[in-house]
Amino acid sequence: MKLIRWGLVVACLGLGLLAAAPETHDYPRQTPAPTASFSPTATPSPLPVWDRAEELEEAVEVNGEVIGWLVVPGTEIDGPVTQSRDNQYYLTHNWKGERDLWGSYFGDYINDFSSRETLSPNNVIYGHSYNREDPTLPGFTQLFAYKEISFLRQNPCFYLYLSNGEELVFQVVGVFYTDTGFDYINPRPDREEKLDYYAQVEARNLYLLDGITFGPEDTLMTLSTCAYAYDTEKAGDQRFVVLGKLLEPGALPLTLEIRKNPDPLGPES
Repeated sequence: MKLIRWGLVVACLGLGLLAAAPETHDYPRQTPAPTASFSPTATPSPLPVWDRAEELEEAVEVNGEVIGWLVVPGTEIDGPVTQSRDNQYYLTHNWKGERDLWGSYFGDYINDFSSRETLSPNNVIYGHSYNREDPTLPGFTQLFAYKEISFLRQNPCFYLYLSNGEELVFQVVGVFYTDTGFDYINPRPDREEKLDYYAQVEARNLYLLDGITFGPEDTLMTLSTCAYAYDTEKAGDQRFVVLGKLLEPGALPLTLEIRKNPDPLGPES
């Protein structure tokens, strides 16, 4: 199973290496997600709320494989998330099931996005990116905005709305580059190897976050896209990851002290 999953995700990179092309997604009508205001030293204000129920319902009517709606404040990542029986189909098909070079945001086939209770310890949503890593470009290229500490401070959370009506809020606890030699997708059930996963994330994290912890008892959401900055040999095995910790219903994001990690581990480290 692992070989299948890695092989399919690697295919994402081949598309990402193409020159920038017009965005071809056609989402149901929606209003832009406003940028959330957040200070690392201030008491958090109530979380902003975006009503995506109507848009999500419309998308599900078009395609029964739409399982949610992803919103990353401060970006244009605001659209349907699909899931197929494998990780191939939505690499080359949009959320409507139409052929599309830039595919769709899609959940890993091994995860269960039916409800908060059915989520795995780590859940993954994939998306394509452009090879310039320019966050002004479409799709998951905009995740590279998290390389700026000011962006993380202003946008500490992202949101996944499920088809059952639940709103899931994830506070960002990790931003890092990696290669596929580190299995950041599926922490092993063995306790020792699980703990190594969290240690690896901490070592690779671009930021030192004081005021929040995460471990085996938490539910995580991984936003994953292909990365290029350190792929000098064009091996196609490098990824950029934004990792979020699921908050309890109604909980506010924790107030954090955020500092840059002076020496994070990178790909092939």
